[in-house]
Amino acid sequence: MNWNWKKIILWAVVAIFVLVIGIGVTAVLLVHHSDGFRQSLLAKIESSVKESTGATLQVRDFGLRLSTLTLDIYGIVVHGTEPASAPPLLQADHLGVGITIDSVLSRKWHFRDIELNHPVVAVRVNKQGENNLPKPEKKSTSSSNTDLFDLGIRQVVLDRGEIYYNDQKTPLSANLRNLELTAGYDPGPKRYQGHLQYEDGQIQYGHYAPLPHNLDAGFALTPQRFVLDRMVLGLGQSQVVLNATVDDYSNNPDVQANYEATLVAAEFAKVLKNPEVPAGTVRVNGTAQYQAQPGRPALDSAVVRGMLSSPELYVKTPSLHTAIRNVSAKYELAHGNATVENMRAEVLGGRFEGKLTLLDVAGNGQGRLQASLKDVSLDVLQKVAQANSLREAHLVGNVSADAQASWVKSVKNLTATANATVQAAIGQNPSTPLDGVIHADYSAARQEVALHQSYIKTPKTSINLDGKVSELSQLQIRMHSEDLHEMETVAANFKTASASAPSQPLGLYGTADFVGSVSGSTKNPKIQGQFAANNLRVKGSAWKLVRTNINASPSQATLSNGELLSATQGRFTFNVQTGLKNWAYTPNSPIAVQLNASQVSIADLERLANKTYPVSGTLAMNVSLHGSQQNPVGKGTLTVTNAKVSNETVQSLNLNFNGDGNAVNTKLQIKMPAGTTQASGVIYPKTQAYELQVTGDNIRLEKLQTVADKNLQVAGAININAQGKGTLKNPQLTATLDIPKLQVQKQTIQGIKFQTTVQNHVANFALDSAVAETYVKGRGTVAITAPYQADVKLDTGRIAFAPLLALYAPAQASDVGGETELHVSLRGPLAEKNRLEAHLEIPVLAGSYKELKLAAAQPIHLDYQNGTAVLQPTSIQGTGTDIRMQGRVPVNNLKAATFLVKGTI
Repeated sequence: MNWNWKKIILWAVVAIFVLVIGIGVTAVLLVHHSDGFRQSLLAKIESSVKESTGATLQVRDFGLRLSTLTLDIYGIVVHGTEPASAPPLLQADHLGVGITIDSVLSRKWHFRDIELNHPVVAVRVNKQGENNLPKPEKKSTSSSNTDLFDLGIRQVVLDRGEIYYNDQKTPLSANLRNLELTAGYDPGPKRYQGHLQYEDGQIQYGHYAPLPHNLDAGFALTPQRFVLDRMVLGLGQSQVVLNATVDDYSNNPDVQANYEATLVAAEFAKVLKNPEVPAGTVRVNGTAQYQAQPGRPALDSAVVRGMLSSPELYVKTPSLHTAIRNVSAKYELAHGNATVENMRAEVLGGRFEGKLTLLDVAGNGQGRLQASLKDVSLDVLQKVAQANSLREAHLVGNVSADAQASWVKSVKNLTATANATVQAAIGQNPSTPLDGVIHADYSAARQEVALHQSYIKTPKTSINLDGKVSELSQLQIRMHSEDLHEMETVAANFKTASASAPSQPLGLYGTADFVGSVSGSTKNPKIQGQFAANNLRVKGSAWKLVRTNINASPSQATLSNGELLSATQGRFTFNVQTGLKNWAYTPNSPIAVQLNASQVSIADLERLANKTYPVSGTLAMNVSLHGSQQNPVGKGTLTVTNAKVSNETVQSLNLNFNGDGNAVNTKLQIKMPAGTTQASGVIYPKTQAYELQVTGDNIRLEKLQTVADKNLQVAGAININAQGKGTLKNPQLTATLDIPKLQVQKQTIQGIKFQTTVQNHVANFALDSAVAETYVKGRGTVAITAPYQADVKLDTGRIAFAPLLALYAPAQASDVGGETELHVSLRGPLAEKNRLEAHLEIPVLAGSYKELKLAAAQPIHLDYQNGTAVLQPTSIQGTGTDIRMQGRVPVNNLKAATFLVKGTI
């Protein structure tokens, strides 16, 4: 951008002088004020400017005052190469030039004053790098040596200036407004002295936010020296102050400067649109010198020295919020070499010190960095870290490290050596000591990190690392734990348990070893090794031995030659392989599974899965599968013997399946003393469709262990028939449970039949039965997806109490009499109890025990709506009794329940 600004200034000076001299030569002729001559003269001047500069000049009017030798030009417009629709390169309201003749005979004169009002410059650069600056039609043949000091301009005034720069190629734009320039000439020492300022400057690069700034500077210029007197550049709240002197600037520039800067980092965070830029104030001050030396790079001829400091820089990233305090450094650039020494800062409760050396900056660029961190506090780290797991780890202790790095020409050739030590403790009540040593070498050219004799240790566990990590990694890993419960205790400190799903302890005990290696590149690592654990206990299950070979990469994971021996009985062997996509498993990933089990206790598996079911027995299986989850090919058998479900004996459970890549056919048989149930089905994994059929004929209730244990004196047969065809997302099912004749004590219940159909995510059901001279009938629908919208009705005929009591207290049944009748309805979403509506009507309620008789004087109504159950006013009358009652119970606030009971007993 610098060369463009130089072109703009040079072009503007040339254009103004050509314009002034061209008009001044013919000024005498203007006294006649001939319009035709004026127009002809303007055309001649415009043509001359076009030839000499390539610019198109337009002037609205001009005037000459001979008495004061003053020329005024109005409405100046200069076009470069921009399109006709674009703003002109330069436009100004007025240019005034005053001339003083010192001696007619000696032909000496000077500019008394030049005044330019409201100049507006618009420079544009397109995407091809072409600008709108004029291009001269002819090369100048002038050999004039007149310089600025010979002209002796006594006063220059430029006011209300504006400059607009827009570079679409870079992309860069700059706007300077309220540009003011005043300058005067002292002929004695031949010196120009003046003042330059502008406000509301804007610079914007690419997608970054605009950088607002302003400038205020004084200057003095002689043929031998240029002096910049306190230039103040304001950048929001930031400020840069510069004083400079340039001697012999025309031939052999000699620069002497001093500077001070106060930089508010928040201003640059806004410009960069990066909230992670540290917040705080940085102060920089120093001196600069430059003596041009022919044939040598500018950096070799410059000397810059200074100090940098900041009381506090606040770092805020997604993972860390912390302050870096008392930052300081001393820097120097001299003879083409740069050093930054005495680098110091207080970070995370520790200290940072360092030194940076750069040799031959303009040439081969050799660099060296020495840095150290001492006593960085893990206590402070966990307080400022944004990761909850790190905060809950309760880390205490210190970390110290030192590093040395060097490079030639580019940091791509950097090599570094680092050593770090950790002395810490993790967790609480009790805490676990944690020590570590890391020795590492790094090569940027090979993208390689090499670890030597590095380890992390706790009292009962050690992890050792040796080798390199690179595009051709060879890292050896050794892990040994004498007590796995220690590892569980340490790992528990990194788990965040929620109130709804609290973390469950594994109850992990035993010893374990892992010996393995990491090979390949960092983007495509390959992990292989052997894992073995002895006397392993997990969630109450006990295993004498667990061992397997492990191979893993971003594209595949394998557990081979795996063996799991129970501490009591049973043995698993397994080989499992699955394809991965960037470490992720998908339903299309290829799989290969071989799993064998014999004499395995189901109770041990339940404990291992942290599940509790009323199931026991011995498991055996043989499974061989390949293909994918969506297209499995293979077969398997699963057998459970000596099983019990609750208290019911299951003589055997046999499951067989086979897959051909498109479908999996399954058969299940469950044998119990009460009867046999069989199921068969077909599953289509890719579409998640299924076909299902379940039958159970003549399952005898009297042979069920529960009936025998409770001496229920129930006899009868249950027939089950169910079949379905649908998908997991839209299941369809038809099922019937039929008890043709149920004998309960001396009562016979005929034709109990429950039917249900599931279709379009709604289950319809019907219940029918006949008991002696009464009936029970139920009808309803329930949605099988949340919120489980339901519409259910249940009605009974007159129900005698004596047969019901005979099921549980047959000895008392002869003393009990009475009957009742029920009508129940329920409607609404079952998952949202406040929206449920239910009604219970008992039209008849009468009971007797020996000589005591009670009965409802009118039908009883109990209603539930809007989360509140309401017992409507009712009364119970009978032997010596007359009670009236009503009540109201808000389900969500039982303390607000109200009851009214009034009468005599």
